[in-house]
Amino acid sequence: MIKSMSDRLGTLIIANVLAASTTAGMSAIGMWISIIVSPGETGLGNALGGGLLFGLLAALYGFIISFPVYLVGLIVVGIPTWWILHNSGRTSVGAFSITAAIESVIAGAIVFRLLAPGTELAAPLLAIPGGLAGWIIWRRSYRPLTPPPAPPS
Repeated sequence: MIKSMSDRLGTLIIANVLAASTTAGMSAIGMWISIIVSPGETGLGNALGGGLLFGLLAALYGFIISFPVYLVGLIVVGIPTWWILHNSGRTSVGAFSITAAIESVIAGAIVFRLLAPGTELAAPLLAIPGGLAGWIIWRRSYRPLTPPPAPPS
């Protein structure tokens, strides 16, 4: 289990960056696919180039928007949830990943509904970055450490 406050903060930062980066990657892929599927009159070659450019912009925008949102979520919802799971003895990778995925979907649906009504249907996609954040928190907190091999005698 993570002992020091700096380790706990480091775990939250890593989980946040992983979740925001995953959201950014999903944004880029979505933009790229949407431009490739409907290239318009410019042709497929120009659509590929435009898709990559707009995909990178979507990824940057997705990271900038999702980083503070996931940070607030990890602090406001994630820390109390970790405390509850830890104190109830539910410290498996599945418990952390599934709980984080469900919380991410619910929080995403609420945020999407408030900021852009009608987009909450995309909230289930947030299970992926949420589950990854839960996995990284479990991995850094509860995965058993394997001791180094004993030196030969």
